[in-house]
Amino acid sequence: MILTGTVSRSPKTIQEHRLLRDGHSTKEKFTELVEKDSKEIISAQKDFSFVSSGQLDWLDLLRPLAYSFQGFEKRNSSGEDSVGPVTRWYSTNTFYRKPTITEKISAKGNELIEFLPELEKGVVFLLGPYSFARLVQNNFYEDSKEMVLDYAKAIAENTESLKKKGYKAIIFSEPSFGFDLLKNDFDESLLVNAFARTVKENGLTAGINFPLADASKFLDLIEDSFFDFFGIDAFYSDFKNIKTKKDVLLGVVNGSRIGIESAESIKKIVEDFKADAEFSGNYFIGPNDRLFDVPFEQGIEKIKILSETAKELD
Repeated sequence: MILTGTVSRSPKTIQEHRLLRDGHSTKEKFTELVEKDSKEIISAQKDFSFVSSGQLDWLDLLRPLAYSFQGFEKRNSSGEDSVGPVTRWYSTNTFYRKPTITEKISAKGNELIEFLPELEKGVVFLLGPYSFARLVQNNFYEDSKEMVLDYAKAIAENTESLKKKGYKAIIFSEPSFGFDLLKNDFDESLLVNAFARTVKENGLTAGINFPLADASKFLDLIEDSFFDFFGIDAFYSDFKNIKTKKDVLLGVVNGSRIGIESAESIKKIVEDFKADAEFSGNYFIGPNDRLFDVPFEQGIEKIKILSETAKELD
């Protein structure tokens, strides 16, 4: 079992963040509540293969990188606004801050751990190369592939410090795959197979997830990549067209729906997948997408049902 993305905050933590943003609270109070939420998220992940703190204080997957990696513009604004303007996250009611790249992307090696707690068997979520290229404002690179590889090198610089803090895996989320496919605007040229090799050279497990997309349409493009496993959205993918030699992360819990799945519904999806798909035979189960779009309480229950159901699977 593995989570596939960030988790939402509790109502109290959301309120405290707004108070902090408006100058009516302190960072210490907000941090205390973030740590409390994170402990609850971690506690719910019993027997998970890799464990996440939920990265619920990240707000989006670009902000910490834009703050700490070299190459991103730091605007003459205070607080979060220094990263970039608020931009809609696809067609949802959530938003992110779009950073601008003005120089070569690089890192010294201790940037990511500043935004992550120490964990045993930890997993960190980052944007995959395709979505990274789509979601930043590039004002420096003439070649997007060069930009993506520099992004990979900056992450690779952080792998040793991540391992020292207990992290064993990175899952790269590719939300732009499904969105661009719907618009008939998928740009295959942005796929860079060398990306996974660069990240994996220092010994972390690397997975890639395709939320809200039919994974069968993309697997051939990266079958020969160095990713250890692929995330397959069970609610959007055609199992009969899944053919891979890789391990898979089967997204059996819907991260965009508030309802809590039953153990029976999860087991039925797994049975159908094993009957129809061709894969290595090794699989994880998890959400199809981040749990950021459902309330905190529902996210915790979804994590717990994964933990309970896994005990009944082969």
